[in-house]
Amino acid sequence: VAVCQKDLRHYARAAATLGRYLAEGGELLSPSDRHDAQDLSRAIAPFTVPTTIEVSEPGAQIWIDDALVGQSPLPGLVALDMGTRRVRAKKDGYRLFDGEFPVGGSAATTIEVTLERQGGHLQLNVPADATVWLDEREAGRGPRLEVDLPVGAHAMRVLAPRRRPLQTDVVVEDGKSRALDLALEAEAAPVAEVHVAVNCEGPDLL
Repeated sequence: VAVCQKDLRHYARAAATLGRYLAEGGELLSPSDRHDAQDLSRAIAPFTVPTTIEVSEPGAQIWIDDALVGQSPLPGLVALDMGTRRVRAKKDGYRLFDGEFPVGGSAATTIEVTLERQGGHLQLNVPADATVWLDEREAGRGPRLEVDLPVGAHAMRVLAPRRRPLQTDVVVEDGKSRALDLALEAEAAPVAEVHVAVNCEGPDLL
């Protein structure tokens, strides 16, 4: 398998295959087999570059040229073929990173990947004396608020003196901006109550 990968110029994959072959072969490998594998490893080493891949967030899956190499943080160096390499990193709640990096030379290389959290923007237009709460936390006061929120549904309450409170859910989509005009209804006027006391005692009542 390693020889086929070398002939296809997939030198980094061939090096990884040889590493497994030598590590897992154990006593099944004859001295000659081990020697041949080591010679092939040395022969293809100049065509690969030891590379450190640093991802800003732990737990992200990392692909190199569409081959999954592991999850961040990677335990050590990754051997990459010389040339332009495609790097992808994915983690729930973050935007997919997809970029190309030039890899060359004999010195170790570092590829730095910064993941951006998914989120959207809200512009809330409310009465000037209103207070806005988002997910049970005070977000600010009117007449206008600009807030960035993670993707998903968020509970919103708008409170103002002498007005009925407004409570609703707002959905935030990745990379999108929304403007909401939120008006509050005035509280109903208080209703007067009349209390009448009736006394049924008296000389004319039986």
